[in-house]
Amino acid sequence: MISAILLSAGLSKRFKNGNKLIHKFHRKEILIYSLKNILKSKIVEIIIVTGKDHNKIKKILPKNKKIKVIKNPKYKYGLSFSIKSGIKNINLNSKGFFICLGDMPFFTNKSYNKMIEHFNKFNKHPLVPFFNDEMRNPVLFPIHFLKKLKTIKGDMGAKKLIIQNKYNKIKFSRSKIFCDIDTLDDIKYFN
Repeated sequence: MISAILLSAGLSKRFKNGNKLIHKFHRKEILIYSLKNILKSKIVEIIIVTGKDHNKIKKILPKNKKIKVIKNPKYKYGLSFSIKSGIKNINLNSKGFFICLGDMPFFTNKSYNKMIEHFNKFNKHPLVPFFNDEMRNPVLFPIHFLKKLKTIKGDMGAKKLIIQNKYNKIKFSRSKIFCDIDTLDDIKYFN
């Protein structure tokens, strides 16, 4: 069993029109594209971590047994608090879990499944996607990594922690799957 934490508690500071995740992009909210790709994959459990727009996000989500929505009360203090809110709620029967970003609508279900297949063979260390020798998201962590993730602080993700430990690489050849949406210009670019 593989779980996913879908981070959706950011403040969208670079996005001028409110919360980017609930902004419509081709008739659907950006977060919904990211979520649908996870739902179509072999991921069994999805923990969506929200922040200030908890109710608005909850309202747009599809009804699905795989989804659990958690509000991070400390979302203003940074990314590490959202990650920790998510990992507190992971089913400990999972072999591993992704940390996914809600603003990555192009990372496909096939890309998730490719990572899961690789992880099923080599699951002692985090599995990190790479494009052009550069570390990308989402990362697939082994369940024993929960303890280490509880130590991260501030507005930092897990990158520093990953670099300090052993990890496995998986290469991807398409840059678009790693694109995230931060500004209105990004939306115009992808329209």
